[in-house]
Amino acid sequence: MTRLPTEFPDFGLTPEQRREAVRGHYYEWPGMDGARGEIWCYSDRFSYRPGETVALHVSVTAPQFGMKIVRDGAAETQVFEKAGIAARWQETPDQCSVEGCGWDASFEFRVGDDWPSGAYRVTLTAEGRNGTPIQSHHLFIVTPLPGRKPGRLLQVAATGTWLAYNTWGGSNHYQGITGPNRDQYATMVSTQRPWCRGFVVLPKEAPRVPLEVAVPPKTVPRYPHMEWAFATGHSKKYASSGWASYDSHFFRFAERAGYAVDLTSQHELHFSPDILDGYDCVVFVGHDEYWTWEMRDAVDAYVERGGHAARFAGNFMWQTRLEDEGRRQVCYKYRARAEDPAYRGDVTRATNSWEAPEIGRPGSATFGLNATRGVYAGWGGCAPRGVRGFPVYRPEHWAFGGTGIYYGDLLGADSHVYGYEVDGLDFEIRG
Repeated sequence: MTRLPTEFPDFGLTPEQRREAVRGHYYEWPGMDGARGEIWCYSDRFSYRPGETVALHVSVTAPQFGMKIVRDGAAETQVFEKAGIAARWQETPDQCSVEGCGWDASFEFRVGDDWPSGAYRVTLTAEGRNGTPIQSHHLFIVTPLPGRKPGRLLQVAATGTWLAYNTWGGSNHYQGITGPNRDQYATMVSTQRPWCRGFVVLPKEAPRVPLEVAVPPKTVPRYPHMEWAFATGHSKKYASSGWASYDSHFFRFAERAGYAVDLTSQHELHFSPDILDGYDCVVFVGHDEYWTWEMRDAVDAYVERGGHAARFAGNFMWQTRLEDEGRRQVCYKYRARAEDPAYRGDVTRATNSWEAPEIGRPGSATFGLNATRGVYAGWGGCAPRGVRGFPVYRPEHWAFGGTGIYYGDLLGADSHVYGYEVDGLDFEIRG
């Protein structure tokens, strides 16, 4: 049994700063590091196949930068390094979160034919204005080539959710600087901007959203992950989404455990659904909240053809649309019925919850569960001392065959896998 501390961690913040960490709207933006200087980067796409060209769009306060690329799997493998790349500072639109940064391409390179599928971390380094190095990180995915892949798994990275939570530039699907008073969340967000700090890399001590504190009854809720983010200069949403907090852990685990696993993006699933055809099993993990109609079509058709889909994820909630060849994601969410143009046309494509009756396609029809019957658990004031794992009620189910699982066992309790935003369903236990 896990023994938890009874006191919240202290990150050196005042009570006022702790409140700002939770209630405030802080984010990454060009010029935020002032006299120190800064370097930012995004790529023209989320994923590429071997042989394709990656375009990096870089804005830096120095005249040149260097970069190193490693495959971020069970072992880190360096595949590329280059120094002395000419660059410059590039102006950024105020509404770059919505419109995209519009930077010129700074450097292009070809994905090697021998680069295995996976996540590739780009570390960019330059000299700061005060002579000390400045650094940033980017990530792109090498997706597999078409064809049969016997014995291999395909993991689909939750890039729709990454995009929804990315705070870089000031706006995402939660908070923003849009609207007449610059205080509304964005209904449209662009892929053409850097990832916020904490989405690509994180130190091991970065707190997760589920609490690791046994709080006494009636304790005023605290949010250690937001306090840590505020204290260290990371994104407020680093623990809500991103490669570092979610998708990477399964990918590394699978490789360490001896599974042969490839990686692709949800955007690839949307535009090239035939990518699933090469695999007997496709895996979805982590915080996987935002999906398009086309992504669901791809998975449903794959399963109907005999494919297997394994979901180790939670919070299947929102329908989105992709526009501008996938460079812009649309999700009106709580404002959908008032503002989404789909309500004046094909309402089934409205960017509302999948459970909205007018859409007519409940989330449970694809994955058996949905977010509206689950969501918050194990953090803030939402059952902060509740169950930390998934209770087993049907050990005779085929999924538990040969495992020794027993009625009432808790799956993943020691590592607190049950928490933050989970899926559920309405059910009755009889007899």
